[in-house]
Amino acid sequence: MLAPLAALAALAASTAAQASSYAPTIGACPSTSILRQTNGSISSQEEGFISARLQAASSAWSSYGQMAGYQLSSPPRTGLACSGGGYRASLYCAGVLSAFDSRNSSSRVAGVLDKLAYLTGLSGGSWAVTSFAIYGAPTLYDLVLGNSSNPGGWQLDRDLLLPAGAIGVLDGNNKDYYDAIEADVGRKRSAGFNVSITDAWGRALSYHFFPGTGVSDSSFYSSGVGDHAGGLLFPSITSTSAYTSYQMPFPIIVCDSRPPNMSVGATKFNAAYIPLSSVVYEFNPYEFGSYDARLRAFVNQTYLGTHLVNGTPDNSSACVQAFDNAGWEIGTSSSLFNAILQTINSTVTSLDASVIEYLFDQLGNDVRDAGNDVSDLPNPFGGLNSSYYQDTSSYSLSLVDGGEDGMNIPLVPLLHRNVDAIIAADASADTDTYYPNGTSLIATRNKALISNGTLSFPTIPSSQAVFVAGNYSSRPTIFGCNETGTLIIYLPNAPPLSGTAATNTSTFKLQYSDQEASTFLDQANNVAARGMPVNGQADSQWPTCLACALSERQRQRQGLAQSSQCASCFSRYCFVAGSVPSGAVASASAAANSNSATGSPAAAGAGLALAFSLVLSTAFVVLSRTAL
Repeated sequence: MLAPLAALAALAASTAAQASSYAPTIGACPSTSILRQTNGSISSQEEGFISARLQAASSAWSSYGQMAGYQLSSPPRTGLACSGGGYRASLYCAGVLSAFDSRNSSSRVAGVLDKLAYLTGLSGGSWAVTSFAIYGAPTLYDLVLGNSSNPGGWQLDRDLLLPAGAIGVLDGNNKDYYDAIEADVGRKRSAGFNVSITDAWGRALSYHFFPGTGVSDSSFYSSGVGDHAGGLLFPSITSTSAYTSYQMPFPIIVCDSRPPNMSVGATKFNAAYIPLSSVVYEFNPYEFGSYDARLRAFVNQTYLGTHLVNGTPDNSSACVQAFDNAGWEIGTSSSLFNAILQTINSTVTSLDASVIEYLFDQLGNDVRDAGNDVSDLPNPFGGLNSSYYQDTSSYSLSLVDGGEDGMNIPLVPLLHRNVDAIIAADASADTDTYYPNGTSLIATRNKALISNGTLSFPTIPSSQAVFVAGNYSSRPTIFGCNETGTLIIYLPNAPPLSGTAATNTSTFKLQYSDQEASTFLDQANNVAARGMPVNGQADSQWPTCLACALSERQRQRQGLAQSSQCASCFSRYCFVAGSVPSGAVASASAAANSNSATGSPAAAGAGLALAFSLVLSTAFVVLSRTAL
């Protein structure tokens, strides 16, 4: 039986939101198991929230269905997925969410966000999703640019790596900044836990995306002032009023795992990107784990960091707590340092090597030791599925950026949940002009093909070239219209209809003025709201077409005839295999595959810059030589 709304709200409100510091602690283990094995079903807490969320949005869904020409008897389960891509992805995600927010009175598609059941993020997308959730679902412009209750917002005007500027590099305020980060990471190490470059990365991100850092220099750079979200836990999301009143979607962020046989610790700078066969993990407000057929198990977030074998802690009286740090989790979702080391493997100089060695030494690591280029988590799934789970014998999981397997849009958690429709907001930099070309959808299709029937995916173009030739990479397209299973509404980042493009910025851009950020949000907002351009103008029917797509699976369940407006919309927006002329494919091939993200995640630039900038200004020399 699902938890009553009041009981569920009380349970969420009672969740601990803050630890005393960045360091995890050791406490008593609960009397019940902290491991949940599943045949694909979601947790009772999540099901209770989703049921209450849909109940709260039922009247809104009723009127929304009428826009499509239907009287819906119950709300469909829908989600929005925000891709990776550094600050570019964070801003694109925020702009799209703003367009769909009912509080945005100027948007033609306002109100979609209020009906979504799920919101997923990966890498840079995870920063936006988690920030939005932890702040309690504020309006997006206020979240990014700040308001009276959150001055400064994300403070994108301070460079992520050298917030005091490049002059002096690690003198003055920059030194204070890194000393504070190193002190936090040191507390975790002193408490007996392995640390890696990801810990420092997550702390740096926390200064921008979470509460606890003021706008003044004395607040931003000083250790201990406001804590800089050092003790903020990811499950604190469940304590926000927006969550307890079901006024926000259920947030999930994604990371990948590097299989044990891909880690070669004896060879300096030897690492590898992640195969599609590897397990995809998720963090949600209650659990960490995976629905991948190789695992299908989750651990309670409260006791994340506890090593388990067959579900049993090493010491039944001592379980780890406060490991579920919000900064560490978004840092893990965007941890690309293994890819960085692989990228520079063939071109690394003795100076670069010395810089990297110094950085890891400052964190108490040796870069030659396995695991320090990834995010380290004591394995809660030891001993499970011994014949096919890749880490069944591993003491620790090696977690990395969620897009390293090529699936740069976090669709997998929603596909496992069999949601009715997903809006896929793609800010990937697949091309030389930093726009997407369908690479992520193709990778996800390929993941489904090797899933032994446990994951389904709609028919999509066969290659990046077909995506570009059919213009599917620069306007909304609906995939799966005439199929069963989850319907994908692809919403790629695209140029504006007029004026200078602001949303195709490099992943190396780690600082935005307020004006740049505001212009970016405006353009992303317009991309989400305009639909397929008609004679150079926004499509006046796009709001209706979006309602048709989001309502389609519920219409089918009810056995309703397709409305005339939806039939018209689908004839224009739905992908039909083989509809692109072969000559167009050939002409688009070079552009489609230029700098494609197969094996070289464009988002890696942000992580590379951080790793080197923590030490000295040679960072930007290295960046200029790295083609990511």
